[in-house]
Amino acid sequence: MKFPVGGTDDEQGPKPLRGAIQLQRLKAPEPLRYYTYVPDTFRAGNQIVVVVHGISRNAREHIVTFAPFAQRSGVALVAPLFDREHCRGFQQLGWNGAGWRVDHLLQAVIHEVANETKAAQGRFALFGYSGGAQFAHRYALAHPRHVSCLATCASGYYTWPTTEQPFPYGADCRGLPGNLALQLDAFLNIATLTTVGLRDTSRDRALRKSPELDVLQGRTRVERARRWVEALVTASLERGLEPQHHFATVDDVGHDFRSAVLHGLPALVWPFLTAPAGSPVIPASTRTSSHAADHVSE
Repeated sequence: MKFPVGGTDDEQGPKPLRGAIQLQRLKAPEPLRYYTYVPDTFRAGNQIVVVVHGISRNAREHIVTFAPFAQRSGVALVAPLFDREHCRGFQQLGWNGAGWRVDHLLQAVIHEVANETKAAQGRFALFGYSGGAQFAHRYALAHPRHVSCLATCASGYYTWPTTEQPFPYGADCRGLPGNLALQLDAFLNIATLTTVGLRDTSRDRALRKSPELDVLQGRTRVERARRWVEALVTASLERGLEPQHHFATVDDVGHDFRSAVLHGLPALVWPFLTAPAGSPVIPASTRTSSHAADHVSE
């Protein structure tokens, strides 16, 4: 995908330029770096969309991928860079003590960008790939009032919507630093789109494995994504909520972000991320049913 405007990797500050990718540095509480793209079509009050990398830390590739979509939609785009030195545990929000509390840092980034661009305050749309998908759904579980909608792709495993298992496998957060709790009921009111490559079936070194995890969530990322959506639908119905949780696959794609992009992942998730509040655009062949979910060809 060709990026339509010029960009730079130089750290800028403090106000994002229009029509250019910039690498910013958070002023406080920690100097987290993050990319921004504010298109020349952006207007005050428009939305912020956050895209989160996996363990390859390819934040610039993510923002370059989604920048043309942001240009057409007129939204501000943010891609945090969770470096290896300070953010080793970013998939678990830093709650495991492996570095910075990245959920708090993302909140500071959004506050900074919103103030500098006059973007809409409050909730933002959130997407994550692989390890970024782990971060994204756990961030939404911990801070649902900040997230307008959630789209993920290729998460290795999920925090199950039950308090019968400890975090990060379930929603029991007793003993975590800061005495914070996941807000499962509020999370279930967020529209979610869970995607995965249809060939993402390898049990590679990056995939977390255990007999208990395999039994509950499945042995592959495809199985785990499908069962996660089924679990969210079931949890919603048990609470008398209308399910807002959807599943889609991308054909001919394994566990590879670039391949997923070439096979249409951005075009699949972007309409969902930028739909008007309360009216998510759902791919035609996804279902909220816990019994079936078709795949999406791109």
